[in-house]
Amino acid sequence: CRFIVMEYIQGDPLAKLLASQKPVNSELAINLTLQILNGLQRAHGMGILHRDIKPDNILITQDNTVKILDFGIAKLQNKQGLTVGGDILGTIEYMAPEQMMGETVDQRCDIYSVGILLYQTLTRQLPFPTDSPAAILYKKLNEDPIPPSHYNQQISTQLDNVILKAICDYENRWPSAQDFAENLGSVLNGASTQPQKIPATPDIQIDSIDGEVESTDQESNAEQFRPVFIGRNKELKKLVNMYGQASHGKGQVVIVAGEAGVGKSTLANQFRRYVRNSQGFVLYGASLYQEGMDAYMPYIDALRGFFSPENLSLSADNRMNLKEMIREKVPL
Repeated sequence: CRFIVMEYIQGDPLAKLLASQKPVNSELAINLTLQILNGLQRAHGMGILHRDIKPDNILITQDNTVKILDFGIAKLQNKQGLTVGGDILGTIEYMAPEQMMGETVDQRCDIYSVGILLYQTLTRQLPFPTDSPAAILYKKLNEDPIPPSHYNQQISTQLDNVILKAICDYENRWPSAQDFAENLGSVLNGASTQPQKIPATPDIQIDSIDGEVESTDQESNAEQFRPVFIGRNKELKKLVNMYGQASHGKGQVVIVAGEAGVGKSTLANQFRRYVRNSQGFVLYGASLYQEGMDAYMPYIDALRGFFSPENLSLSADNRMNLKEMIREKVPL
């Protein structure tokens, strides 16, 4: 006769608390999340990924102790700390995008799920609400979630940042449960959650760029009646981040590549409008195969537009001085 001895736990799943609409303050939500992260940290330390963190699998006892349930689809990592892709298991609302696509995953897939849980606990909303699995994946890959403070004004900016970093793309997500927990603990203690660093996107909400950029008298009628920009928010955000770095002395060359018709020109034009709206200078030149492949062609095109009398950002004197400097330094 064989027996399995297990702990008897009295409590309710987090799903019941969320369904009750009983308000949960930030302190309690953070404390519950810290317990989840502590449990996951120990599991990850043994090479185990849960892969199905969701409200039904989080049990809360009467004294607010958290128990993580249902390791039924948990998987051991290999020596590199990864699980081989190909199997798609979990609950789509809480799954990291790389997990939804059946790619190789590591502990960051669990961190993503915990971030969704904390977001939902504080707001009673999912960051990507939709009924279609395909639509959920699309939103996770291409859209930025609305900050939790939009739904709950009691949430601080620091807590916003910590949660959003947990549910962002893989490369920028918290790398471990410990990192996530340490930053949540800093919020709980009222300390700064992140070290000072060069701001990449000062005073900008990426998902509202298109609404903030207004047409000017210098733009053509075609631009004033431009179509709505959709589907490339992720790429646009990367360009805006790089522009923020360039404004702090860290410029770089960026190449936007892709098949014809995928939206390269639309993306470039949208980014150009953003830079102009941010009081930045834009030199825009085209190298079209119909007009030949002269190496200087895009530069000539860009400078022609910049030195045009219609460019009101340059005084007549500055325009002449720059022309003389270019003739001297870069004879065309």
